[in-house]
Amino acid sequence: MITDIVSTTGMLLAFVVILFLAWQASRYLGKNAPYGNKGGKMRILEQLKVGNDQYIILLKLDENQYLLGTSQTGIQVLERFKEEKTNE
Repeated sequence: MITDIVSTTGMLLAFVVILFLAWQASRYLGKNAPYGNKGGKMRILEQLKVGNDQYIILLKLDENQYLLGTSQTGIQVLERFKEEKTNE
């Protein structure tokens, strides 16, 4: 009986340690991923969820802004806006 309790406790402790290590690894990989917005020319300005796996995204690339529609079937450019330069 005691060996069963010790065995179960050991398995539970090992499971908790594995979950903790997986959580730490996902945090580390999320911070150090080679993708994302780290000084690139492309930025997502806004994102709006409109349904299951369906989004409307406002994306800035150089002097252009794009309104994109995304779904499970793909990505579609809804509108393209050119930034106007002002002489001030």
